Amino acid sequence: MRPPISKAAWPLAALLLLASCSPALRQADGYFKAGDFSRAASVYEEVLSTHPGPRADARALYRLGVSRAEPGSPAFDPAKAREAFETLRRTHSGSRYAREAALPLALLDAMERASREAAQLQAQLKAELTSCNRQGQEAAASAQQDRSRSQEQLQQLKALLAQRERELEALRRQMDELKRIDLMRGR
Repeated sequence: MRPPISKAAWPLAALLLLASCSPALRQADGYFKAGDFSRAASVYEEVLSTHPGPRADARALYRLGVSRAEPGSPAFDPAKAREAFETLRRTHSGSRYAREAALPLALLDAMERASREAAQLQAQLKAELTSCNRQGQEAAASAQQDRSRSQEQLQQLKALLAQRERELEALRRQMDELKRIDLMRGR
């Protein structure tokens, strides 16, 4: 059981309650629920800078992170998403939002790894294509053998790239599922 709030603490408690129920926070939540992550992120950032409050901050930080972690959204910014989640975990370590931030952070890590690997594979693919074209202009017999090997490597790289793209898509679906779960909790 919580101890009663002292008369001296009432103004602070009232301020915290008002901050957690601010119109801006409700507006940001509305944008978030509607899937307008650009507007939601912008308003959450405003709420965090102008209406501090423990409850509001935790939810706003979590939803800001989710808004910024949405691939394909104009608000997509993995660095800002990570910053919001890490700030949440550092400043509100005991909140449910801080615990829930672990999964989106892990998904961001996985997306970043997959993106780096995809970029490396694309660079390798481009290099192999260049090599194939160059080899095609050399001596016929030797070039034909080299070209065959390069094409096999090219096919392997294409298969790896397709696999990384499928993994990225699966991570995007998981992020969508997290948003859906969060929205269902907020009802």
